[in-house]
Amino acid sequence: MKRQAGRPRKNSVPVAQEFRGKTSREILGEQVGESQDQIRRYIRLTELIPEILEMVDDKKISMRPAVELSYLPKEEQEILYDTMESGTCTPSHAQAIKIRKFSAEGRLNEDVLLSIMLEEKPNQVE
Repeated sequence: MKRQAGRPRKNSVPVAQEFRGKTSREILGEQVGESQDQIRRYIRLTELIPEILEMVDDKKISMRPAVELSYLPKEEQEILYDTMESGTCTPSHAQAIKIRKFSAEGRLNEDVLLSIMLEEKPNQVE
């Protein structure tokens, strides 16, 4: 939904009157039957590189891990995509959180990414 920044003019009717105190996420969520948190996640996915976004669309990566990965810089997302393609694996939510943490600390590189991706996931334990 479109909102214009800045102060309203004195003779204009405030747009907020039409929203009755609701955010655009809440209104959109009601219209499409989703929660406002889910709408926020969909919006956040626009920060992914196209290759990873396509993996989300193809249901190769779940929504929650993809949202975590969207916080990575584009260069790190490309390295991650290459790692996923070469290893034919995708990160779990816990792994995505760990990847994001390493990235925030400035310690994420190909070796760290590979070691995180090769960890055994809880749903793979016999």
